[in-house]
Amino acid sequence: MLNEDFVQTHNNSQESSPEPVLMHTEFEGTSNNSSSNESYNYPSSPKPTGVIVSTTNVKKSYHTFTSIANKRRQPKKKIIDLHSPPQNRLAFINAVKMAWSLQIKRGKRKLHAHQNNKKIIINSVTSATSDISIVKNKLDYPPITAEALSELSVSQLFKSLQIRHDLLIDPNLTFRPNLTAEKTQESETYWKRLDHLIKFCSTHSTTTEESDDHYQLIFLVRNLLTELSLILISLISPFPSHPTTSFIWNWPQQITESYILSVLDPDLIHQQLIQGCLNVDFKFGFLYSVLDPLCPEQANKVQKLAQSNEYARALEVCFLTLETIKLDCANKALHYYRPYLIENGTSLEWKIFLTQLDHGEVNTSTVSQWMKSTYQRLGPDAKFIDIFRTGILNLVTDDHDTIFALNLPTSAFPVTLSYDEKRLKHQLRHEFQNIIVVALLLMPYRLMAGKQAKQEDLNQLKAIYSKLLKDASIASGRVSCFHLALHACNIANQDSSLSKDQVIHQTKYWSNWMNQNLRNTSTVYKIMYDRVRTIILASMAQVENDSLSPSFTHATVGLEKEIDRLGKKLSAIADYNLRTFGSLYTYLLPSVRLSLQ
Repeated sequence: MLNEDFVQTHNNSQESSPEPVLMHTEFEGTSNNSSSNESYNYPSSPKPTGVIVSTTNVKKSYHTFTSIANKRRQPKKKIIDLHSPPQNRLAFINAVKMAWSLQIKRGKRKLHAHQNNKKIIINSVTSATSDISIVKNKLDYPPITAEALSELSVSQLFKSLQIRHDLLIDPNLTFRPNLTAEKTQESETYWKRLDHLIKFCSTHSTTTEESDDHYQLIFLVRNLLTELSLILISLISPFPSHPTTSFIWNWPQQITESYILSVLDPDLIHQQLIQGCLNVDFKFGFLYSVLDPLCPEQANKVQKLAQSNEYARALEVCFLTLETIKLDCANKALHYYRPYLIENGTSLEWKIFLTQLDHGEVNTSTVSQWMKSTYQRLGPDAKFIDIFRTGILNLVTDDHDTIFALNLPTSAFPVTLSYDEKRLKHQLRHEFQNIIVVALLLMPYRLMAGKQAKQEDLNQLKAIYSKLLKDASIASGRVSCFHLALHACNIANQDSSLSKDQVIHQTKYWSNWMNQNLRNTSTVYKIMYDRVRTIILASMAQVENDSLSPSFTHATVGLEKEIDRLGKKLSAIADYNLRTFGSLYTYLLPSVRLSLQ
């Protein structure tokens, strides 16, 4: 944990963190096999118990936190998109073939090779076009695509088991746009490229079909129109139609799927671009008619940009507005159906687990090893519920360094907790380690102040330490022990008459103390580790702290809220997991006990 005279902090990796796998993109069709995760269809008339409104902003991205890769994910199946219009797919293929045809024509003029060699080149390029037609270069597509936004559909929410686990811990979970530096750079590059091509081709009237810039513009526009059409079609009816639902949707009734495809037909616009007869004002007028009932302010902005001939910027604002609308729909559905998603999550996850078990995709060996390791730690006479709760806590508290320093038995991570693996091993582990570190850092103040210790001073010092550790985890990952000890000495001696030199001498002493005891090999660290674990286990078992020894609770004065918050999260995970896999644990328990005899 420490490197000489520094406190080593840990980056708080959220479950979303960074960049996990997206939710599987599947078609929204029906299937008779209800045991499969891909084929699961939510009921046509779910009856949630109430509407939950988001009250906090969660700094996550719908690209990053909606799903976490784990061992129980089924293999990806072939992606089928029933909403994709055939003419647009053919248009895309034709655009690629046209691009390669232009490349071949230029190659003929430059190479002047023999006729036989030319045939070989043409044949090789032609054979490659069939493969090129299925490869997507993200630089040729807008940063916001229909495929990415399809993960925000209501059907995907009902198919995702990971969403249920995330909602269990964070009731105010919300989808947010991807604002990473990489995504921002890609977006800027794409829209600058489109803007340059539009302005260049509009000012060079002599441009022919042989021009690379002219070809690139047509190619980008075709892809953009295809994505725009699919996104608009997905927004015609984003919510399930049922009398019990109360979603208000102001989609203009005259805008139908066929009308969208006719107005944004890439083949027609392609020909109009070549012949120079494209009515740009009509196209942007159509976009204004769609956006105005949904987001009037942004619709006016798109219209003004188009009137100023800033077409690329207008399209960028249009895509950003559509993404915002899609996110808003997803968040409304997420919180409206939250009670139903959590209620039926246990039975759905159990059915999928049994199916995967039958197909040999998972096995229960890691579960048996996990239970056996916990039994060895607590003893064969321990009750199962104590074994279960302690086993989950061990997954949080026992990282590799702690296991080595405290000589603890290693344990496999059970497959039954795979949807919470990242949360347990990163986010909650970070919270646990911070509790121990801050509790140890508060000890010098309590020892110096003695009976004069004040709760407000503890809260002030805790806030200072928490901020320093958070800033250090973002920046260098270290904070000076001398700096930490100086804060404690200043607050403890604020009413004393100690000189500056005496305070510095006192600070050096406590700095050395912190440097020694913040290591997980120190006796003080081991004692604090055991005490915090005991309090968390009592919280998971809903035991009042009054029943614990005062020596346990005294060491963590000022950290009651943090410990209680962590205990509630672990209790929620444990209860949900026990409702899902309780029968499996009951089945494996006799064999685990027998193996210990």
